[in-house]
Amino acid sequence: MKISLKQLEAYQGEPRYFDEKLCVEDSLKLRDPEIISASPASLKGFFLYEGHSVIAQFTCTLDITLPSSRSLEPVVISLEIPIVERYVPETSSSFNDDDFSEIIIPLKDDWIDLQPAVEDHILLNLPLQVLSPEELENNQMPSGKDWEVVSEEQYRSQKQRHKEQSVDPRLAGLKSFFEKDETEE
Repeated sequence: MKISLKQLEAYQGEPRYFDEKLCVEDSLKLRDPEIISASPASLKGFFLYEGHSVIAQFTCTLDITLPSSRSLEPVVISLEIPIVERYVPETSSSFNDDDFSEIIIPLKDDWIDLQPAVEDHILLNLPLQVLSPEELENNQMPSGKDWEVVSEEQYRSQKQRHKEQSVDPRLAGLKSFFEKDETEE
């Protein structure tokens, strides 16, 4: 989605609302090969031209399909991402990084293109752990011959049990000493 600064200047302090769809699937797949598919992103919000800068505030919603972290089966994830961006022309005399507390995006020409910002925010908001509803309900982990996946809690408890059952090698000799003592009585 692109809009020119000239169009936004005409609104002078009044928000210009938009409700658009943006196809991002191909570019997202190029940037992250784990993405299986993505629906068109729905963008709803407004642009506000103020003081030689433009604020874009909108919500991006889409469904994205990713592989499950456990089984690699496709899982559809619904994302709703609030986005706020500030755009300032590089040629503007008011372009100064210290003026704004948020990140500003310099504009090389007179057009604002939301696609890079939308793609960046989608990629930043992808979950690290993707589980299907079935995997969330049952706590069964994948396993095979001589291997199994365990949760952190299971790993800690196994480690604790192993620590309690193992005998310090320095004390192993004392164990045989007590066995001899019991058989002699």
